[in-house]
Amino acid sequence: MSSRKKSKKGSKKEKNAYVNNLDESNNKDNSNTNLQKSTINSLPTLDYIKVTVQKEVQQGLLKVAREKPSNPIEYLGKYLIGEAKKKYNK
Repeated sequence: MSSRKKSKKGSKKEKNAYVNNLDESNNKDNSNTNLQKSTINSLPTLDYIKVTVQKEVQQGLLKVAREKPSNPIEYLGKYLIGEAKKKYNK
């Protein structure tokens, strides 16, 4: 029974290392273009979010918390659109 738990931990560690490697390569040139689309699309949902949008969404939410705009959803939306333009329209 303990070997089964070790197996799960091992696979989780491997998965985390894989996602971290994807995330690091993504951050090196600030673009997902270096990652194969099929690789990204095959990730589990939370890993996909981590690799593709987590950083930008977190930064946007921090900005909303600091600025406290009257329309926070619109503010966050505009921030994310701006980040997308920087990231994908080089």
